[in-house]
Amino acid sequence: VLCRQSSIGAEQLLGMVSITPPIAEARLEPNLPAFPKWLIGCALLVPQIIAGMYRGLDRTPPDLLPVLGTFLLALAIVAWFRSYCRAFRISQPIDMGWFLMIAWPVVVPYFLISREGRRGLRRIGTFVLAWLASACVGVASGLIFLFLKGTE
Repeated sequence: VLCRQSSIGAEQLLGMVSITPPIAEARLEPNLPAFPKWLIGCALLVPQIIAGMYRGLDRTPPDLLPVLGTFLLALAIVAWFRSYCRAFRISQPIDMGWFLMIAWPVVVPYFLISREGRRGLRRIGTFVLAWLASACVGVASGLIFLFLKGTE
């Protein structure tokens, strides 16, 4: 009865009401390549395991091990950030060379939070948890090698 009295037809009224909610464009998240994620995981884990092995065997690690680990992690972060920029179609307004390798603790969280908001915080939290987990794996590998050394 209401549709007959108004100038809007029933078809137009039903056309305005959507049965399925529209998907917000901000919710669509492109798939990031898996290789940079694995590269970051390896860059976090491998130096920690090697350092734990040296600690467990009561030997001094090479002086360049922390430098190599830091450089490998920075390289992995740059590779991940480049794939992130490609996936989200972000133009790269900064120098993606040495500047990003040096300033990644500031640049990457800034872009993540400015681009994704709370989801960016989730990505940062995941990285911090992975970093803490790799430190725990390093301590565990040191304890394993200490135990293996003690049983000999």
